Formats: sequence, structure tokens, C-alpha cells
Amino acid sequence: MEELEFSNRFLGDYVIRGDEIIPEFCPFCHGGEHRDRRTFALNKRKHVFVCHRGSCNRSGHFDELLRLFDIPIVKREGETMNGSSTHSSNEHRSTGRMSGKLMTMPRLVNSAEETNYLHSRGISDDTARAFAVGGDGSGKLLFPFFETKEQFVNKTPVAIKYRYARQIIEGQNKMWREPGTASSLFGMHLCDPKNDTLYVFEGEFDCLSAYQILYGNCVSVPNGSTDLNWVADYRDFLSQFSKVVIFGDNDVPGRAMVEKLIKELDCQVLIPDFELYAGCKDANEILVKYGEERLRFVLSAVQIAPIPGLRDVSAVNMAEDENKLHVSTGMPTLDKILGGGLTFANLFVWTGKSGEGKSTLVSMLALESINQGYPVCVYSGELSDAEFKQTLCLQAAGSNHVLVTENQATKNFERSLPADVQDKIDLWLRGKIVVLDRRAAEVDNSDNLFRLFRMAHKQYGCRVFILDNLMTVKTNGSDSDQYLSQGKFVLELKNFALKYNAIIHLVLHARKSGEERVKYLGDISGSAIVTNAASAVCAVGRTQDTKTKVETSFISCLKNRMEGSLRSVKMKFIPKSRQLIEAGCEERQYRWEDIDTAENR
Repeated sequence: MEELEFSNRFLGDYVIRGDEIIPEFCPFCHGGEHRDRRTFALNKRKHVFVCHRGSCNRSGHFDELLRLFDIPIVKREGETMNGSSTHSSNEHRSTGRMSGKLMTMPRLVNSAEETNYLHSRGISDDTARAFAVGGDGSGKLLFPFFETKEQFVNKTPVAIKYRYARQIIEGQNKMWREPGTASSLFGMHLCDPKNDTLYVFEGEFDCLSAYQILYGNCVSVPNGSTDLNWVADYRDFLSQFSKVVIFGDNDVPGRAMVEKLIKELDCQVLIPDFELYAGCKDANEILVKYGEERLRFVLSAVQIAPIPGLRDVSAVNMAEDENKLHVSTGMPTLDKILGGGLTFANLFVWTGKSGEGKSTLVSMLALESINQGYPVCVYSGELSDAEFKQTLCLQAAGSNHVLVTENQATKNFERSLPADVQDKIDLWLRGKIVVLDRRAAEVDNSDNLFRLFRMAHKQYGCRVFILDNLMTVKTNGSDSDQYLSQGKFVLELKNFALKYNAIIHLVLHARKSGEERVKYLGDISGSAIVTNAASAVCAVGRTQDTKTKVETSFISCLKNRMEGSLRSVKMKFIPKSRQLIEAGCEERQYRWEDIDTAENR
């Protein structure tokens, strides 16, 4: 960067006298207490600077200015490698936080021009005072950065940014900061971790605008959308909040910043619906054009940031072909056998012959989990998303709400739900069950599966995970050691359940044999490591009376670390709703019927 470009970006108004660029105020002393003007000169031929004000007297090579403003230095033609110009021309990265270096806050004068400009941007006097934002009396606004309330009270910011209190001329730098100061977050002193949500904005005016509605926990990034080094520098601060809303600008750089921060941050990330910006670029423009109520609405409509590879099951189109809390199974006798129900930090295996109800059972377990407030993540290796959702919705609806019609072309009977019932169920399911999106590449690879499980836990709060079934997961290993690699994968599942205090349901096929049903652990396909890792193993099956030809369904407990009881539960399958319930019990009812569709649209 040359002297003229630097001056245009960082020195504000200036005049040129011969080889010297003379700004209105020195970037170091700002004219001191008496606001002395034109004391600083930058020589564009000799590449040196000096302030003639006695108590300042700063001088040096132009490269020192560049370093102070965190600008990369490129060796000039004819210069030697003398230490002042040996810096690489590679893309610059901010040095980040400069702990311990505090500034003295200049006195705010607030001319009519400066105050009126803040008002024109929708910023109230109370908001400006809360952030100590104001004018210097010469047409410039000051934006001090305080990391603590103590710094705010003592008027000792870690950084100050400036901008003109007017429309910026094309090509002129919009904002500039004090040289050599910290790349801090604007508004940290007003944040309270007791309110566990932090709102991060791209600009200071956006932060001020949102503060007028949220009254706290609003910050803006230090150096625009591209420099994200503040995430590492302020990770301790960010870790105090369980949720972070990234309110980026509605443009390409702003959206790119949002996408990067979704991956960078360790907590749950929420984002705005950019469609609600109504053509505006940012929060401040929404405030100025449409008022506080519109901005309040946009701020309240933030949503969990989508993760590639995870789908909210409520959004699936069925026309596609594609520690010891207990969670009840919905079957009283099975709950009793398992010691009160399913417990967290455990792996449960469900097995049985093909077509005897394993997938039907685990989708019922998914409904029971969300009915008790525990979000679920599902990997279905054999059913398409639409097939899984169709079974799920029929089970949720119950027989009373299922329509059965004959397909005139195929003469088959098809099941469906009335539109109002389907709408209510979709609203009830929203955000409670996500499925691994099989349209994504390699979603069934074991490494990707664990990555998406971790993201489902972070973003959706999933505590229950269903894998249907093990044979469709691509574990790491050759065909010759398939059982060993599957065993290692299941041990990783067990560790995942322990680490995230989760319930994992794993579906396994039975070995091919002449046996009518699965009676022993040895009848289950795969490595013995799998059943050894499980806390309980249950088999789903059917028997048929040889005389009456009546079929009876059952669930047999083959292994039970919780209570040790190995008993069978007589079950009943209801074809119309595809519910699998305990014999003698009524069909299961779920809480979707309490949903008010008008209220939730």
C-alpha cells in the first residue's frame, strides 16, 4: 500500500503540500487536549512521517504506520532488506487480541451534525450513551470498544473506530481504527452470560440497532466479514453462551461469514431468515426503513442453522422416492423389564427376522422419545426419507385419522392422512426428528455418520439416535475383516452414547437359518462384540398358530444389563396405522393434536 491509498483509507480529510500529506489530526495524539490541527505530515517521497506537536513528536518510517494498522508491507523497488521492508506480501491476518493495552477515551463533544447523523440512522441518545458512542465535534463519530464494564466506567477502551458523520463519498474509507489496538468485539461490556444467547452483527450500527430491541448481548465483529480471527481470540468469552445468533449482512460476504461461523463456533448457531430482510442489507437498514417492530420480528425469527447432511423430518416431501432418566418405550411391560424404560448413555440392539417389524418398532420408539421431549436423529439405510416419514406419520396419527383408498390403477389399498392432520403432525415434528440426508455424498460412511450425529446433538439437541441398520453402514475395513470393523464401529457408538449421554438404538439382522424366530444372541448376524457392547438386546418376531393361522407378535428380551429379566412381551400390530403396541393396550396417542396450526404458521 502506498501513502495516498493509506491516507484515503485511514487519515480522513487531508491536504497535500508538495510531497507531504497533511491530515486534519495526527492519528496518534488526535491534536491533544486543544485539538491542534494539521500537525502531522506523511512524506510520500521519503516514506516517513512526523507529528510536530511537542507532547506527541511521533516520527518514523511509513512502514511503521502500516504495521500499526495491521497492513501487509511489500518491499519497494530499490529498497534494501534493512528490516523496515522485509515483510511478506501474503494476505494479511489480524494479530487479534492485544491484552493489557488500554486507551484513554477522548472527550465526546457531539456537535449537532454528529447527533443528527446518529438520529438519522435510528440510534437513540440512550443507546449511544450505553456504548459511549458520540462525536468529536469535528464531524467524526467515535466507536469505543470496551471488553468489561470496568473499562466502560473508567473510559479506557481497548480500541476506537472512527467514521464521518455523513454519507461516505465513493472510494473513501467508511471506518478506520486507532493504530495498534485490539481487534475486539464491539459491545462486550453490555453482555450478560446469564442470558445464554449472544447476537453477533457485522457492523457497529447493526449492533446499536438491535440493542434498542434486545437491551444487551449484542456485539459486532471487529474487522468486517472476512477476518474471523476474533473467534480464537475470544473463545473464552464466546464459551459463556450456549447459543450464538450470527446476524450477517444480506450480501455475498455476509452470507459467507455466516457459513464460516456455523463451522467455527462450538455452540448452537442460529441464523436469520434473509428473506425477511425485505430487500434490506442489514439490521440498521431494516430499522431505518421499516421501524423497530419489523426489526424485532426479524430478530425473533432466527432459526437453527442448517447442517449439510441433516434434514428436519418435518420438511421431507413424502412424494420423494428417496444418568438415569428413563424414556418410556410406550410398552408398560417392556419398560418394567428394562427397569423403568430406556436409560441414557446406553446402546440398545433390536433384531429379528426380515419383515417382522424391526423398522416399525424403532420408528415408534422415535415418536415415544419426542413425545417425552427428547429430539431424535435417524439414519435409515434401507428406507427412503419419504418412506420413513410415511410410516412415522401413520403411527403418529393413529387409525382414527388414517384414510384408506383403493388405487384404481393397481387395485392396491393405500393409506394417507387428511391435509389438516398432516399439517399438524408436520408442525409437531418440526425440529424434533432429523434424518441423515441420503442425497448427500457418502452419508452412510461411518466417519461422516459420526460427524453428522455430533452436529445433530449440537444444533438440534438430539439425545436419541437410531441406526437402521448396521449392515448398510460403510465401516472402515476390508471385506475380510468386516466383522472386526463392525465391532469397532459399534464400540465407537457406545463411546458416543457415553460422551453425549445419549440413547442409541441399533437395528441388526438375524442370521439366515431355518429357525422360526430369534431365540439366542448367537442367532444375530455380525460380531459378538456388537451384542457385548449393548446394554439390552431385544428380538421382534411373529408366530402363527398352526390350527387357527392367527399371528401373534412379540418382543423377547435376550440380554438385559439393567434388570437381568429375560422375558417376552406379547404385541399387537395394527395394519391401518402401522402401530406396534403391547397386547391389551390402546393405540398410542401423541401430542400433535394439541398443535394450533394457525398459531404456528
